[in-house]
This record gives sequence, structure tokens and C-alpha cells, in this order.
Amino acid sequence: MENPLLKEYRCENCNKLLFKGDIRGAVIEIKCKKCKTKTLIKEEVAGIALIRGDFTAEKAKIQAA
Repeated sequence: MENPLLKEYRCENCNKLLFKGDIRGAVIEIKCKKCKTKTLIKEEVAGIALIRGDFTAEKAKIQAA
């Protein structure tokens, strides 16, 4: 039986299920085991998720600024 409180998080590149969870207010970095894309997931308290796949170049730009 599925838990309705757990949200599915999938890879934007290949749609593989990365994990299920309730991560309100958290930031998660995860690497897809299938396509090796790194994904950054930031879950806002209101339940809106910001999902960014393969953010390595953008992260480097932010750190350099």
C-alpha cells in the first residue's frame, strides 16, 4: 500500500524514480544511478519543489560570484 504522505522524486533526464519522501524545508543533492545526472531538489514549505538536473556548471558560476 502506497503512503499518500510520500512524494515521488524522479530524474528529469530519464524519469527514473530517485526516492520517495517528505522533505519540506530541505535541500537534497542526488545522482541518478541510471543516467548519472546530478539533481538538486529544494522543497519549499508550501510543497513546491524546485528540481534542477545536472547543475554542475551553474553551481560553479554561483561559487565564482
